[in-house]
Parts: sequence; structure tokens; C-alpha cells
Amino acid sequence: MKTAVNLIGGLGITVPEHLRFAAEAGFDAFFAGWSGSQRLSEVISLGKELGLTAQSVHAPFGKVNLLWEDPGAEGDAVLQTLTECLEGCSDNSVDIMVSHAYIGFGPQSPSALGVERFGRLFDRASELGVKVAVENTEG
Repeated sequence: MKTAVNLIGGLGITVPEHLRFAAEAGFDAFFAGWSGSQRLSEVISLGKELGLTAQSVHAPFGKVNLLWEDPGAEGDAVLQTLTECLEGCSDNSVDIMVSHAYIGFGPQSPSALGVERFGRLFDRASELGVKVAVENTEG
């Protein structure tokens, strides 16, 4: 079993420092937030130099509720961002993308639009061979 550390932030140190500390502490792997395919490639390369593997990538989640709520350009843009994250995972041989189903804890209802958009995302994930782990579904 591998042990992985979160690189998403909050420690006040750089990603290279975080990776180095993780390797020195005995971690085997890491998971990172999405900040573009090029940046992910750089982080993965540095991790490999330190003996760490990329376990997963956490997709942006700040507007994921728009997948369910916005039938226009904003909702489409969120789907595009999630699709780009999936493709970045595939391009960098990361098998798992983590995505929120929703953001926030206020009242909400699943919609046919959200189901359709997530369906397109899951279809693309299947084509790419990337698993989508959906979290924060309680909303």
C-alpha cells in the first residue's frame, strides 16, 4: 500500500519543498490540484526525481455547481475545465481525477442538465482510461 500526501497547499511552502519534505518523511506518492497540464508535468517530473508517484489530481471545484444550474456558457466552461483536467491526467499518466459533484451546502437539486454534463465527462474519462472519483456529494 502506498501512502500519499496532499500538495494542494495551505502550508506556506513551495511545491518543490513540499515534495522534498514528503519524500524525506517516507511518503510514496502525492496528489495535486489542477493548475494546467504543463505545471502538472513539472510537478510529476520533480516527484519522480524524489521517488514519488502522482496518485491523483483534484479538479477545480469552485464553480462545479454550474454544471447543474447554468445552461449557458458558464456551465459549459466548467465542463471544459474538467475535461481539460481529465486530458491532462491522461497526458501525464495519472489514473485518477478527483471531482466534486457539487460545491456548497445550500439547497440544491440534481438536474437533467447536470446528469448529461457529468455523463459527457465520464464518457471522455472512459475514452482516456482515467477514473473519476466523485467526492463531496452531500451538498
